[in-house]
Amino acid sequence: MPDLNVTIVLPSGGARNAEVPDDVSVRDLLAEFASLLQLPTVGPDGRPMSYRIDSKALGRELKEDETLGAAAIPDGDRLMLTADITAGAVSVADSPRMRRMRADHELMKELAARSDLISFKAISSIPSLPPERYIVTFKCKSIIDVDRQGNPKYGTSHQVEIYLHNQYPQRWPGMKWMTPIWHPNINHLNGSVCIDAAWWTASRSLDRLVIMLGEMLQWKNFHDDPTKPPFPWDPEAARWSREYRQKNPNAFPLDQRELMRPERVKLTSSAAEAAPKVSLFEKAKSKIKLK
Repeated sequence: MPDLNVTIVLPSGGARNAEVPDDVSVRDLLAEFASLLQLPTVGPDGRPMSYRIDSKALGRELKEDETLGAAAIPDGDRLMLTADITAGAVSVADSPRMRRMRADHELMKELAARSDLISFKAISSIPSLPPERYIVTFKCKSIIDVDRQGNPKYGTSHQVEIYLHNQYPQRWPGMKWMTPIWHPNINHLNGSVCIDAAWWTASRSLDRLVIMLGEMLQWKNFHDDPTKPPFPWDPEAARWSREYRQKNPNAFPLDQRELMRPERVKLTSSAAEAAPKVSLFEKAKSKIKLK
């Protein structure tokens, strides 16, 4: 998967240099650009916004199903990211995406109400529409760094930003850790999170993702084996984790508490089915490196 060094010209007129893989479809690249750059998903009039990419070197718009390699994009090209407002679209408030985001917001409020360890701040670009950004705070024990001797440094307050880009929920949200973090599946240098592409589906709700992130913090959910997929996202933290677990086999999980208070009303065993345990991690990591 060779990377191309290109300049991304933003709709606002600014520009960013980036390393972009040449074997990923333009459709997937657009989704990642929307997430990484936190591009608006609705216009000033409330209508949905989409984006397209034009190549200055080729002098044409790139098709969503083609790759940069197939299009023969040269190294150093300027890729112009242009916003399109959907003409004649249904009211954005009634669109399936907005209904989903509205439902996610209600589930997030229910989650916070049932948790002593999770809270959040919701941010919407248009007050009448559901939030597109969440700043989620976790109050649990986790590792934020290690010292020179390899001893963990602990913290009890952690924050992650979640961004619902314009291709959510078909694609997983953008995520970036805002506080120091040390975990095999979170990059401690840039705060990016490794998420399992097989785990994420459009029906997976935002509150379930938040719970999974909390379990990562508690070290109930991690993968540090570099020889088996899904592979660690932070090799340095993964190497430390393997060595530390050998010396301290009972070290994890760090925080045994449940993230949500138990339900007061429980279904009988004949009516309730246990949900299968799933892993958050896979090779579905950001393919674009902004500079």
